[in-house]
Formats: sequence, C-alpha cells, structure tokens
Amino acid sequence: MKKLIAIFCLLFSVQVGFSQDSENQTAEPVKEIIFQFFEWDLKKDSLTPNSKKYSLVKEIITGNMKKLLIDKKGVELYLNRYRTSGLFSESYLNNLRQYFYEIGKTLDNSPKIEKSAIIKIDGLGLDIPLQSFEPELILEHYKEGVIKQFSVISNKAIAQFYIKNYETKLIFTLSKIDNKWVIDYIGYYK
Repeated sequence: MKKLIAIFCLLFSVQVGFSQDSENQTAEPVKEIIFQFFEWDLKKDSLTPNSKKYSLVKEIITGNMKKLLIDKKGVELYLNRYRTSGLFSESYLNNLRQYFYEIGKTLDNSPKIEKSAIIKIDGLGLDIPLQSFEPELILEHYKEGVIKQFSVISNKAIAQFYIKNYETKLIFTLSKIDNKWVIDYIGYYK
C-alpha cells in the first residue's frame, strides 16, 4: 500500500505537466463517491434479511483447546459486501483480502488456546475501511468535510478530504473504470 501512495504522490507532483485540461478536472464526481462511501460505511454492518452471514475467524477445536484461523470463505463473503456496493475497485478488494491473509499468518503462528478463552485479534476490532476504533467521529461529521486538494491524471485521481473540527485528514485514491470513479485506497495524511 505504501508503494501505491508513493506512486500517487509522484503522479500528483507531476500533474502540472501532464494533467488533463482544467475544465475536465472537477472534484464533484470524486466528492460524490467519497460521500457515498461514508453513507455506505454507516450502514454496512446492518444485515438485511437476504444477506449471507459471515465470520472472518473460524475455530478448530481439539479437546479442551482451540486454534483460531482466518476463514477464507468468510473473507470472500465479507469482500462481496464491498464489491456489491460498486464503490471499490478490485485493487482495493485485493488489498483488503491480503490484509486478512496477513492476520491469518499471525494466527497460524500462534499457539492453541483454551476452548473457553476469548481473545482480541489484532486488526479485527476496528472499522476496517477507516482503520479506526472510533469511526463515529468521522462518520457523524463527514458532511462537514471538504476536498482540500484534488488531482486527476488520466483515469486516476487523488483527493485530500479534511474535516476541520476533528482534524481528520483522509486521502483517497480512485480509478475511473467504465466511466465511473471507484476507490482504490483510503488512508490518512499529515
């Protein structure tokens, strides 16, 4: 992901020489997708009756002990919620899949625990798209946010989204696929 940000920062810095006409560079379609993302993130965890339930972690029980593992089928069901929103690129979904598989590697290397034990798994107790334990601070105030800087190069965009009262500084990178902007990456900037 760091490479992706570095590439977009480089693209951002050479925008002056290679960007499209400024008439074609409006932030509104990108801001609209960002706002749609926040609206989706607010409601993503409320299951509708037809939604398939998923578990990101499965337990393998042996006697009084259990081993925790990432459930790859559960991960795919989880990713499908993102895919069906139409807001995210396959690149974003692949990075998210890799995120879970990295957690899985840590779980694979951890010892078995008592069957009755309840543990916290690093990386799973937070709002994953916003990488925050308190996403409410962002989600309740996103409408106060503004795009501070914005750049488009060909079919790629980068936007700095800022919520002043909460010093929230998000960065979004997007791709235009089939004439529609989709999110490639969400992170923070200083």
